[in-house]
Amino acid sequence: MLNAKQWTLILLALIFIREAQNGYFRPMPAYLRSVPWKKQALYFLAGLAFLTPLFFLDLPLLGAFQARTEALSGLAASLGRHLGRRLWVYLGSAYVLAWLCGQNKLRREAASAILGAAAAGMACNTLKMIFLRARPDTGVGPFVFFHWSALASDTRPYESFPSGDVAIVAGAAAVFFFKTRAPWRWLWLILPLCTAYSRVLLNRHWPADTLASLGLGLWVAFCLSGYAPDPRPASRGAETMRCS
Repeated sequence: MLNAKQWTLILLALIFIREAQNGYFRPMPAYLRSVPWKKQALYFLAGLAFLTPLFFLDLPLLGAFQARTEALSGLAASLGRHLGRRLWVYLGSAYVLAWLCGQNKLRREAASAILGAAAAGMACNTLKMIFLRARPDTGVGPFVFFHWSALASDTRPYESFPSGDVAIVAGAAAVFFFKTRAPWRWLWLILPLCTAYSRVLLNRHWPADTLASLGLGLWVAFCLSGYAPDPRPASRGAETMRCS
């Protein structure tokens, strides 16, 4: 009997297969060649350099966040925790609903959000295996990095940097942020902030981990923001737009 996570993975796989058949990914190779990756790499390295001093503030910031008891803080943490666990279900459901209602634009936007979340998640998991930072609940402090000996046993206690939950929520929310032109588009970014707050409160990540994930999700979504899926039948050509 399949569990909820397995059903979600099957649904996401079917969505990717359907979009591939409809030509969603056909312009992708040309688009990826058009992205100025050297410039984007500099942005990425600059972000890491910015984070380095924050590692020294992680311990006091962790205590300060966990000491907050306001009702609004609890509500934000609950929302963030829920999004981190159920994001794929919501995105998949939005896609299916848009498809059943014949809303092709909304269906493609949901597919773009799924792509943004998936790309941010894959980038996050890669960084986790490189940095292997100890989680706060291990009790060994904020300066244990590159614990590669855990690769031979269990890496989960050392997968703190960056946060996967925050990265996928930020990747999806940032896609909607870049696609929305209304002044209220900044509200999309509240969602990953709530998830970041919940991960710190649960003692699963240091504050710098969640900030890195926010930046990672925004960066991935920005790199994909100029991508224009081919709306035409599979037999026709593709168009691309450059990521500025």
